[in-house]
Amino acid sequence: MKQPIPFADSSLSKQGIHKIPIPVDTTFLRPLSVDHNNENVAVWWNAKEQNWNAVSDMCPHRQASLSSGIINPITNDIKCRYHGIEFNGCGKCTLIPSSNYNKNIFSVKKYYIKEKYNLLWIDDTDDSELPFIEVLEEKNEKFPWNIYKTDISSMLLVENFLDSIHVDHVHHGMLPTLDRYYKLPDYSSSKINWFNETGFSCNITAVEITYLSQYEITTVKAPIISIISMTIPYNSTHISSISTLLFELNDKYFIRTMITKIFVKLIAFYIKLRGSDIFNQDVYIIKTQEENIKKYGKKTVKSGPADLPMILYNRWLKKYGVRKDS
Repeated sequence: MKQPIPFADSSLSKQGIHKIPIPVDTTFLRPLSVDHNNENVAVWWNAKEQNWNAVSDMCPHRQASLSSGIINPITNDIKCRYHGIEFNGCGKCTLIPSSNYNKNIFSVKKYYIKEKYNLLWIDDTDDSELPFIEVLEEKNEKFPWNIYKTDISSMLLVENFLDSIHVDHVHHGMLPTLDRYYKLPDYSSSKINWFNETGFSCNITAVEITYLSQYEITTVKAPIISIISMTIPYNSTHISSISTLLFELNDKYFIRTMITKIFVKLIAFYIKLRGSDIFNQDVYIIKTQEENIKKYGKKTVKSGPADLPMILYNRWLKKYGVRKDS
């Protein structure tokens, strides 16, 4: 792994063992041109040392999944359910119940869990720096992260995140402001701010839309509110989506800042509750796209200035990406 991967938010349960898939090639988390097998990692909370432990999910003895095992309540080591062999957070074998063989005959790969932006990141080295995501460094009030896994094209999901005009139609009625029959905002003008190997930025009237190739980050920034998403492709069809809403805070306006914080707390539960429904609405539409693309090939007819981000994304893929079909 060349960079840490976000896999869960900081509220991940500290009970039991989590089976976490990670991409095998993370040099650049761009859409993958070929399918790869994921590596699975067993992640658990070490109550004794008060930190997260993570090791390769396969026991080297008979190749059973360690994540289906248990945590030894005394040592906090992970115990394989098949034959009881145990490994500590460093991946070293600490117990072979059935023999007095040298425990060094077994070991599993150790991974490192780090925390930033209220997300847990996994890495196979302790030396890698955590990413710097500018919009998350700004003074914002952030909703809880929504993290979903699905079996759709990462390319189409990124296009969906870049497409601001679909929201009122696909998510009609999910919030009082979303209405497919109401007059939409003005999307009559667009401009390109920058375009290079790292991604691009453009404006659709007052909305700034940015794509960064690392972690497939898309940001839709309107006055006061922003939406940020990351798309982690495990292979050409299976992906993880990580997203949240950000409300801009300004220390100059104390009352507005307090109202914003109260507002976020009041509706955060609703957003968390309905977040999966909103995401599944996008997945439903994207699956209909995939069916038609499979039959007729990928075609897009520009309907107006608001299509600029999707056009730039496909232009970026063709120039800098690694997809064979871009």
